[in-house]
Amino acid sequence: MVDRVLVTGGTGKTGSLVAQQLAARGVEARIATRKATTPVQVRFEWGDVASYRAALDGVDAIYLVAPTDRTDHLPAMRPLLEQAVEQGVAQLVLLSASSLLEGGPMMGEVHAWLHANAPRWVVLRPSWFMQNFVTQHLPSIVNEGCIYSATQDGRIPFIDAADIAAVAVKALVDQTLGSGEGS
Repeated sequence: MVDRVLVTGGTGKTGSLVAQQLAARGVEARIATRKATTPVQVRFEWGDVASYRAALDGVDAIYLVAPTDRTDHLPAMRPLLEQAVEQGVAQLVLLSASSLLEGGPMMGEVHAWLHANAPRWVVLRPSWFMQNFVTQHLPSIVNEGCIYSATQDGRIPFIDAADIAAVAVKALVDQTLGSGEGS
């Protein structure tokens, strides 16, 4: 039974929705944030190993969102991953991206680490967020009637962050899932 989940990126686009959906299922979401201001939040900083103890206390599963201030994610995330595995955290769910393969750059290195070291893990590899239409793409849509992307003329799906969160929550609380990849 999963009773408590650490949600890194817990105030972000998918993390906040993961926390809400966990709470709706009666699972405690411990929201990791640099500045904890509510009882459900815990101070957490990827670069501060001392913040891991309180964040991991009593945690059964972790929703992992890589730090956004760097592209070499594994060196920043490995200390938490190692401590979580050592403490027996039951499930690790990584938010990655469709274009990042296991062993590749950025979250691909974290994916490979999970595969090699974590007893139960899931890697989510969605494409772009539907919410990007009202954030980063809105000016070009309004002003030019265009959406600019790195896909040139290719087609790529946009996925609602709530749907990504729903899959993450299922992976976090369903103990029959793990040791494999989701997308």
